[in-house]
Amino acid sequence: MRLRTSSEPQPLLEELNHVISELSATNTFVTLACVASGGSNDLSFATAGHLPILHFRSVTGIVYELATSNPPIGIFKEQAFDSSRAQFSSGDIAVLLTDGLTEVMDSREEEYGLERIKHLLANHSAQPLNVICEMLMSEAREFGKQADDQSVLLVRWR
Repeated sequence: MRLRTSSEPQPLLEELNHVISELSATNTFVTLACVASGGSNDLSFATAGHLPILHFRSVTGIVYELATSNPPIGIFKEQAFDSSRAQFSSGDIAVLLTDGLTEVMDSREEEYGLERIKHLLANHSAQPLNVICEMLMSEAREFGKQADDQSVLLVRWR
């Protein structure tokens, strides 16, 4: 709801931090990645102790990592948070995902990792988003056992 009054994630993170730090035990924190679009081709984003947001650029065919150096929410009572912006073009894809995907381990205790996700995204970017999501989830399941929550959000610019 906070993003309805400002397209910048920074105030949202600071308000969440205040609430979480007041409510939670000292060893409790929240990680997150958030995006907000002001209706143009730029995207405001912030990460707080979370995986980077992946940005597939259709013009270059390269997947970039978008991140800010914020700590997780709730660790420090008084904490300023940073946000940043990235330009998106038609055909670009933003991917927000939880570490339950990247931390899937195979029998040799190797993590699935971000590089496999970036490779899959770059190689299948023309597919519908639901197909990309299903391919990602399927590949992670084949790689190893799920030990944590797995969430994915894909957004394509038109």
